[in-house]
Amino acid sequence: MLNLKSDQRGQLLIETAVALPILIILFMGCVQLVQIGIAHIVVLDAVYEAGRQAGMDQGDTVNAGRVAGEICRSLGPGTTEFICQKQSYIVTHYLKPLFAVVKNVKVRHACPVYLFRTEQR
Repeated sequence: MLNLKSDQRGQLLIETAVALPILIILFMGCVQLVQIGIAHIVVLDAVYEAGRQAGMDQGDTVNAGRVAGEICRSLGPGTTEFICQKQSYIVTHYLKPLFAVVKNVKVRHACPVYLFRTEQR
């Protein structure tokens, strides 16, 4: 009986060594999912504000691209691209994640042009 008790002394250490990396990876994945969710909300706001700016400037998209870039700057490192097409404005943000659980995250939203069209009277 005494021999069995002495064989189980390192069991807790081994179980912790196996479980801790798995828990850390799960935590990092949850943090990255939250970061991607926040990026979707910010890019959606950026495309709306950029479209609004382009509508106020009667189709001039230089300031609209700056507005989208400034709003997406709050997401941290990454690049933002603003595209004005005939029917929609598109903002794409290439997110650099905090943890490399998922790499190369691209968040893209579009907004139709007709929402911000101002009629000339």
